[in-house]
Amino acid sequence: MTGKDHIEKMLVLSTGHAPSSSPSFGPFRYLEDEEYNWALFVKSVSIDDSSEIPLWLLPIWIYALKNSCSIILFDRDAIQLDQFKLYDW
Repeated sequence: MTGKDHIEKMLVLSTGHAPSSSPSFGPFRYLEDEEYNWALFVKSVSIDDSSEIPLWLLPIWIYALKNSCSIILFDRDAIQLDQFKLYDW
């Protein structure tokens, strides 16, 4: 680093946007805790590799990439966004 701060953006969503209490994140790295919270590390994926992204996650992933987010945090106490599907589990 050159001495300047480096701050990454994070998209924070309700866990209600995940299809279950143990959703598949495909081949992507994530962290979870015992409270149904997950932090997903976002990376650019080519169109050819986009089939690796689970269908439920794809619109969220695209939104995160378009907004230069490096992490998607699913938090049970976070807000629900109208543009993403909600699941009742």
